[in-house]
Amino acid sequence: MTVVVNNWFPTSIYVAESIVSSKYNDLLKQKSLEIGKISENGASNWQCNTYNTLGTFDLKEDPLFSDLLKEIEFHVKKFTEMHGSDYKYTCKDSWLNLNYKNSYQEYHCHSNSTFSAVYYISTPPKSGKIHFENPCEPDMLPIEGIQTPTELSFRTCHYEPEERMLLIFRSYMRHMVEMCKNDSPRITVGLNF
Repeated sequence: MTVVVNNWFPTSIYVAESIVSSKYNDLLKQKSLEIGKISENGASNWQCNTYNTLGTFDLKEDPLFSDLLKEIEFHVKKFTEMHGSDYKYTCKDSWLNLNYKNSYQEYHCHSNSTFSAVYYISTPPKSGKIHFENPCEPDMLPIEGIQTPTELSFRTCHYEPEERMLLIFRSYMRHMVEMCKNDSPRITVGLNF
């Protein structure tokens, strides 16, 4: 007897670490804090209390972020090729997220995009993990009696934030950020392609 389990529709998240130098990342951190002082909060439609510059300050307009955005586009191209595509995706939106103590981000997805990404500029202790939900959730009739989840039954996954880490994922994937307990700001860049 032969038994085969085929994984036809996997959900993939691309992870790259240390994509830019520490020195450059420190410059991005300083500039992000400056932008946070002068730019209006674009997060007015959210239930959460996070601060972001979506719709109020596009990082593509700031020369300091140019090298970071090019590096992220390089990784998006690599992830696209892993999907068997030669299409060249370009960044549509780029914004800052500043999470202070007790801020969070509820579950959401990014419509009108194919790929989305998060780059971590600053991740002080207790910054709050990012969680992703299995796109099959909510399952109409979930499998019962699971004692130990496997890659066939995980309902969520999460990543501990690390400075200079990049995550790329399909934009339809619902994701959220835990309530942050950090004393200094957690700073990320969000992007849509």
